[in-house]
Amino acid sequence: MWTRRELKECAKQLLKINYWKAVLAGVILSLIGGSGVVSVVERSSSGSFDEVIGAVETDDFGLVLGIALGIVAVALLVNFIMTILIWNPLEVGCKKLFIQCEYGTAETRCIWSVINRRDGKNVGWIMFLRTLFVSLWSLLFIIPGIIKQYEYMMIPFLLAENPQMNRKEAFEKSRQMMKVICSLLGRQVK
Repeated sequence: MWTRRELKECAKQLLKINYWKAVLAGVILSLIGGSGVVSVVERSSSGSFDEVIGAVETDDFGLVLGIALGIVAVALLVNFIMTILIWNPLEVGCKKLFIQCEYGTAETRCIWSVINRRDGKNVGWIMFLRTLFVSLWSLLFIIPGIIKQYEYMMIPFLLAENPQMNRKEAFEKSRQMMKVICSLLGRQVK
């Protein structure tokens, strides 16, 4: 069995080889996991917000509201499609790079490879379902959401190694892996 010192030295050596690649993947993951798009509201030069709203006639308010809701609906749809087709496969590609760093064979093109593959849609869909399930579990007093987030933590790594994996298999394997890790951590703590 490895000691902590041996593991630490091995990790340092592998990180020295792939340092900038790992930094790039970390930056991409932080951008994906962050707020994403920063919105800036500019004040009109004609006056304050109240003056602009006051200038809209009450008859036109329904039309303005309809247009605004349409724009919001289109933006949500575009965000949903980009999440499935681009952001989720990119996250899995970054995890794939981290896995390859362990073996010393990391290449930055593996970050983008999941998007270009035929399996990218499957990966994006499974990752979206993971987010959806955690969100729904979080509606039950937050603690179940935290537990499910922990259970589904290995899904991106599983999909990075096997993008053809179906949803049930990915969720079940992740659940099993995290149960093993919890049991090992429980033994270490005692």
